[in-house]
This record gives sequence, C-alpha cells and structure tokens, in this order.
Amino acid sequence: MSERNLHFNKPELLLILAKSSGHAVFDIANFQKLAEGGYNRVFEATMKDGSQVIARLPYPSTVPKILAIASEVATLDYLALHGFPVPKVWWHKERANVSTDRGPLAGIPKHLQNYGDPESERLVKPKKDLPEHFESLPPEEQARVREQHRRRLVHFLYSAFTSRLNKEHYNAIFNNAVIHWQRLFKSASSPWKAEIAGSGTERCKVCPLVFDRGEASSVLKLDMEQKDADDAMEKMRDAVGIDVLGWVPDQEQYDLAKERAEMLKVEMLQGAGRDEERQKILAHWPFDDHDEDGC
Repeated sequence: MSERNLHFNKPELLLILAKSSGHAVFDIANFQKLAEGGYNRVFEATMKDGSQVIARLPYPSTVPKILAIASEVATLDYLALHGFPVPKVWWHKERANVSTDRGPLAGIPKHLQNYGDPESERLVKPKKDLPEHFESLPPEEQARVREQHRRRLVHFLYSAFTSRLNKEHYNAIFNNAVIHWQRLFKSASSPWKAEIAGSGTERCKVCPLVFDRGEASSVLKLDMEQKDADDAMEKMRDAVGIDVLGWVPDQEQYDLAKERAEMLKVEMLQGAGRDEERQKILAHWPFDDHDEDGC
C-alpha cells in the first residue's frame, strides 16, 4: 500500500541514532526492525556498550505529522518530570516546532489509560497495596490482579497529576461532550483498514455514506463477532498471565506464561471438533513466536 510505503535514508537514520545518543556511527553493533504498527515502523539500534536506541518512523498516512510524535514526547517528558521511569527521548523532528510543556494534546495516552474498567472510569482512588489475600491466590490470578492494580494506579495518577498541574487539559479530557468528539475524531482519523482493494473502495469517496439495511445488519454482526473475539482474547491473556501488550514482570513469570500458553493450546486442540478447526488454531495461535522480518 502506498500509504505505508515508507522510503528513508538508512545511513542518515543511523547517523541520527548515534549522534543523538552520544555515540559514533561505528559504535552501532546491530540495527534491526522491531515491528510495524498502525502508525509507525519501529527500528532498534544496539550499541557496542549495550545501550539501545529506538527509532519510530511514521508512515505517509500518519497525520497530522507535526503532532504525530510530539504529543507522546510531551507525555514522556511530563512523566519523567514527576519521577516515573520512562524511556529518554533523544531527538524528534517536531521538537523544534512544537512546545512540549503542555502535556498530551488529546485524551489520556493509550498505554496509560484504563478505559473499560469501571473504577478507572469513575476515577476511584486505588489502594496503594495489593489485596491482603494476594499471596494466597494462584499464580495466574496473581498476575491478573497485579496487572489490574498497575493499570488502575497509572490511570489514576495520570488523571490526578493532570488535574493538579494542568486543569485546562484535565477539563478537556473528562468533559463528556469533549470525550464524544475525541472518540469521533479518533475513529474518523484512523487509517482505513477495510476494503482497501476491490470494488468497494469507491464508496469511501462519496459523502454522506449511505448503507442499506442488509449492509448495516452485516456490519453490526461483524462488530459483535469482533467484540466476542476481543473478549475471548482477554480471557486467554488472563489465563496465560500477560498484559495486553504481552508483558510479564520477570523471567519467572515469563517461563510460567509460556507453559500456560502451551497447556491452553493443547486444551483447545483437544476440544476442537473438526480437523479444520484444529488447523485454524495451529495457524493462528496468538502466543506462538512470529518472524516479524519474514512478514
């Protein structure tokens, strides 16, 4: 797709990565692609001294470019100012043009918010410590409770600090009318992920969009199936003991998570009624290792 076809000067990028982090280009021991997200392509440079630098290059479709990275940089600066351990931002193209002293520009950043949790949405102050019965819980339940506690703390602390230090932004985040517009803007500005090829694409060029009853019913059915799949995925993550990004607290929990994932896979294969279902499970198992460079 042309929207994701990103051309860049690799030697120039390596020079920026080295220079911005206080190294020379010959200090770079390894350079590799980490991932491709909805808005950026991510690379990692490992220096000879063991330090690592991450580069995120936005796709041509990521707009507005002047704010694409600056908002997240502002959030990281804000958290670092208050003692939170966050990655250090060495350089970004928008820094010379956008002031970073006003915090994020729209809503709570994705990886700090905990929407969907009733207590977080009501801004209920979470307890500082884990529940008293935490140590008596099985390992998988401990992982779930610990992650829930972490997400609630981060959501609440971000909201509390914003309320104290940036009242105008706080009011913008939690004003019901503004929240509605934020969601509408987010949905409208997200890259189009459906019907990217074929006869249906011309429909995107005509406004207002008109759908007949059959199309509307089909979309609602698909939406319900997606929600069911998301719920199933959340339950599997809880059973395995990982967060939404696949992280675990330490090596011990990582080994346990790998073991639980394999056990869950075996159980689902045994419960599959047909060979076709088993083949789909094997082909699309979400906890298998994936070769990102081979995609």
